[in-house]
Amino acid sequence: MDIESSDDIQTEIEYIIFNLSIWNYIFKIKKEYFLEGYTLFLEEQDKIYPRLIVIHKKYDNNNFSIYSYERTFDIKAGKEKFIELYSIKEIENREDLLKNLKKVFCGVDILSYASQKDLKGFL
Repeated sequence: MDIESSDDIQTEIEYIIFNLSIWNYIFKIKKEYFLEGYTLFLEEQDKIYPRLIVIHKKYDNNNFSIYSYERTFDIKAGKEKFIELYSIKEIENREDLLKNLKKVFCGVDILSYASQKDLKGFL
């Protein structure tokens, strides 16, 4: 089966991207297909606190996952470094996916990470 041309998968991806279009001024969206599922990468354009938000869905189940990463640059290694801030797994439908994404866009990931690290001066 050619995953990229599957009508159901393409319709689902287009639905998600369309509903994220109001955030285009903040995020650049890239999609990739893998053997086990597809992934949407939302790269934050803000250079003050750049994040990478990843939406993943496996082809063999109906659940979505969201991962939020802080993006930094490791000068010594000469490459980007990613620190996981927050994740939500087993999101059951598109509507819940979009609700959870909105919370992440508004900073729940950053606040959650800061509270886990007990950064009292940060909050």
